[in-house]
Amino acid sequence: MKQTITLLVSSFLVGIFFASSVTAQTPSLAPATEQATQEAVTEEKEEYLLPYPGILPDHPLYFLKALRDRILEALIVDPLRKSEFYLLQADKRLNMAIFFGNRGADSQVAQSVTIAEQFMEWTVQRLVAFKNAGSQVPASLVDRLEKSMAKHSEVLENMAANAAEGQRQVYTNALEKVRGLLGEVGKLK
Repeated sequence: MKQTITLLVSSFLVGIFFASSVTAQTPSLAPATEQATQEAVTEEKEEYLLPYPGILPDHPLYFLKALRDRILEALIVDPLRKSEFYLLQADKRLNMAIFFGNRGADSQVAQSVTIAEQFMEWTVQRLVAFKNAGSQVPASLVDRLEKSMAKHSEVLENMAANAAEGQRQVYTNALEKVRGLLGEVGKLK
C-alpha cells in the first residue's frame, strides 16, 4: 500500500515537472511582401481578448458573484478605477453573450449584450466626466477602451449577421450605441 501511494505521488510530481517544462514551438512566419508584414503586425496589434466571464447567470450560485460585484462597485471611489471596473464588467458580459450564443440561449444573449453595452456606456460617461473636471485620462486606459470597443463592434456585427430577424435589432441597437460612444472616446485624448 505504501509503495502504491509513493508511486502515485512520484508519478504526479514527474507529470507536473514535465508538463511545466514542455513548451510549444511556434512556426516561423516569413511573409513574402512588405504588405503582408504590415497586415500581420496590424492583426497582432488589434487583437483584444475578452476576459473569462466566470459562472454564468444560469448557475445556481451566480447570485454570490453578482453580490460580490455590487459590493466591489460600491467600494470603488476612484473614478478611474470605477471606469476600469465597468470596462471589465462590459467585457465579461460580452463574453457571457458569446457563451450563451454557443449554447443557443438567444434571450440570455440579448440580455447579456444589453447589460454589456450599459456598462460600456457607464465607462465612457465616467471618463468624460473625469476629463471635464480638468483631470487627464491615462492614454493606456483610452487605448484599452478603444480596443475593447473595437472588439465589441466586431462581436456585435458577427452576432447581428448570424441572428434571426427578431434578435438582430437588439444587436444593431447595441452596435449603434458602441459606435456613438466611440465618438465620445475620441474627446478623451
